[in-house]
Amino acid sequence: MVDDKRTRHTEERIEKAMLACLADTSPDKVTVVQLCKAAGINRGTFYAHYTGTLALYNSMERKMTKFLERIVRDVNKNSITYMDAIVYFLENAQKNKEPFLALYKANSQSIKQTLTDAFTDALANKHFPGNSEFKGEKSYAVEFYVNGILSITNTWLREKEPASVDRMARLIYRLTVRE
Repeated sequence: MVDDKRTRHTEERIEKAMLACLADTSPDKVTVVQLCKAAGINRGTFYAHYTGTLALYNSMERKMTKFLERIVRDVNKNSITYMDAIVYFLENAQKNKEPFLALYKANSQSIKQTLTDAFTDALANKHFPGNSEFKGEKSYAVEFYVNGILSITNTWLREKEPASVDRMARLIYRLTVRE
């Protein structure tokens, strides 16, 4: 129990240090020395948890995409609506604001791909109103929606006094659905 708590605490410190480093540089340029200094740990401690800085970055991406993968599953099972999926995405982005903003700035391909999968599935399974007007052009529509939603979410999370999740969800819904 103590070891698990200590392990989680150390990994949180290392992840916070990575977020701080990502504010100034791209993931492939972050060094173990920078991370250790920012986290207040030695190299041995870092390597006890991760094989390198890109492994740490990939781990952070995987954590962030877990909730997106749940959205894909739930939309495919018809257990949530498109609006519910937007709300769920925004709530989790807000709850994980710092990692989301850092991964957005680093142009996380994992997050983009997971969102692209969600929208492609929604379009293919007709969960998305206006599906028929994108025949032969779905990949372009999905790319447009994914980048737009990520950009709106990034702007929203950076605001000093952000609008409510509900208001932002309604805005994204109106911008992405043609009725």
